[in-house]
Amino acid sequence: MVRRPTHNIECPTAIFWSPRGAIAEANVRAARARLLPSRHRQARTHLNPGDPCGIERHGFTLIELTAVIVLMGIMLLMVLPDLESSSRSYVLDSAASEVMAALRFTQARAMSTSVSHGCEFSTADNTLRCFEVTGSPPYPTADHPIKKTPYTVDFDTAPGLGGVAITGVSFTDATVTFDSFGAPDAGGTVTVSLSNCSKTISVLAITGLLSVSDS
Repeated sequence: MVRRPTHNIECPTAIFWSPRGAIAEANVRAARARLLPSRHRQARTHLNPGDPCGIERHGFTLIELTAVIVLMGIMLLMVLPDLESSSRSYVLDSAASEVMAALRFTQARAMSTSVSHGCEFSTADNTLRCFEVTGSPPYPTADHPIKKTPYTVDFDTAPGLGGVAITGVSFTDATVTFDSFGAPDAGGTVTVSLSNCSKTISVLAITGLLSVSDS
């Protein structure tokens, strides 16, 4: 039996190719190609030959700053009248609320104590005063429920009410009195004013219902 000689045949190493890997490698190479010129351009853009530090410095010219200041001044002049009107409206609302609070206090106090209470107004002194109907006039001033001091309001000196004036009172003797049921002796109005604006506080007869309206 003849034995044939055997030969070791070396197989070349197989190369495995993946489309996904090829695409990823191509993307990486493209990104590097784009990034390198971009960095060079950015460095050249920020370099300032006149600056010893090689950094470009940005700022505003005098003309630009002047234009901005002028525009801001024009806008302020346009908004200023509205701000003044809002301020007057706020102060007048506060004055009307002060009158309403005094009337509500006297009405509630009369009902809780079963003793008549009233509120008197003075256009000459620009004040209001809450009182308790006991004894003979002048009746004693009632105490403020929170401050525990005589309940009086001077619109000339009260904080936040500067410039407000009591310009009209339709009650007899500028006084309204509430009985133990909360009913007023008569209906009427009180008007407070500031500049050309006014608010009228009304007390409805019999029921004593209070309301505020522009006048």
